[in-house]
Amino acid sequence: MPGYLLHLAACKPALLENESFRKGVEAPDLLKKWVSKLGINEARRKYSSWKEPDMPPSYCFFEERALAKDDDQKKGLHYGYSSDPDLTAFLDTLSKDDQDNPFWRGYFWHLVTDKIMYSWLNVGETYKQELLKLMNAGHAREDVEKTEKKKLHDDWDRTNELVREKFNISMPLPPEIEELNIVKFINDGQPLTYISWDKVELAIELLRAMNPLKEEMAVLSAWSDITVSMNFFE
Repeated sequence: MPGYLLHLAACKPALLENESFRKGVEAPDLLKKWVSKLGINEARRKYSSWKEPDMPPSYCFFEERALAKDDDQKKGLHYGYSSDPDLTAFLDTLSKDDQDNPFWRGYFWHLVTDKIMYSWLNVGETYKQELLKLMNAGHAREDVEKTEKKKLHDDWDRTNELVREKFNISMPLPPEIEELNIVKFINDGQPLTYISWDKVELAIELLRAMNPLKEEMAVLSAWSDITVSMNFFE
């Protein structure tokens, strides 16, 4: 999955100086992670000290979506699975004022980034096909899943290193991300197995060319649909 570093990299650096926008970019993943790692009471406490004045006043606003079951992700923080967020469903929840709010614009940009990255990379399907091929060759499912899952995690950690170098990401990351201790980097020169660096690089460049603090959300949503449908690599 595109992690915190890729989501920040997918924004023009100057936009991240707006704290509300940056926290919106982090929110769909971060608000869920707080619950899963720390529990609901600690998530409420952390949100209270983290929020900006133009953000929802309490974590209660997000709780139902943060606690949504994995098989009911239409009610989750990504308004669908993170691999296929429903941008229209998200936009339908926003008032006119919300659509001008930097936090909600950052939140929306997170969903747009997920939609494009997941669609272009198609990691889930590639991963499933590789598992099936190895099991059909006689390898035990448990062994195959353990080995291939590690390859995929290492791919994302190698991608993090490539993104940090290519796009000059400032370190350390924001404290709310750093303290989770889940953004890792591998710099060993090994090739990627499941992730196409060319696709990640181009997606970030295209996303950085847009200004989600200025453009109308409906325009950005339409642009994301067009971008998903394009195949620059045939």
